[in-house]
Amino acid sequence: MVHYKELVTEDAVYNALADFQECFPHLGEKVRDLRAYAQKLCMSANTYVLIKDEKQAGITSFYANDQVLHCAYISLIGIKQQFQKCQMGRALLNYSELKMKQQGMKKVRLEVDCDNINAQGFYRHMGFNIKEKASDNSWFMEKEF
Repeated sequence: MVHYKELVTEDAVYNALADFQECFPHLGEKVRDLRAYAQKLCMSANTYVLIKDEKQAGITSFYANDQVLHCAYISLIGIKQQFQKCQMGRALLNYSELKMKQQGMKKVRLEVDCDNINAQGFYRHMGFNIKEKASDNSWFMEKEF
């Protein structure tokens, strides 16, 4: 049984980020203060965990507040190792996109490491295309709904 839980408090987001650290090995390079990052996500983003068999299997956090371009931005999305290869990533991304559409978004963008071929393949399979370089080590990928 799979269901989703929205995280609405700073503590809930912080605890989930700590629980999912294995999914984001480079997060510490980009985020110096996990508590401050949790506060930012809590205030401006939508954060959900995917629950499978009463265990947190996946997490996503995205911004869906661009009312000019109607472009959502996935800040993070990850599935714990033991739940990978079970369609959990697809389910979590589909759920996120549904929530984005409900908020009036017309497309979604994310950043992926250039050397993360598996993630790039997954996103391509889900309808994303590489748009442009985000940095020396990453690409922006985008999908229109």
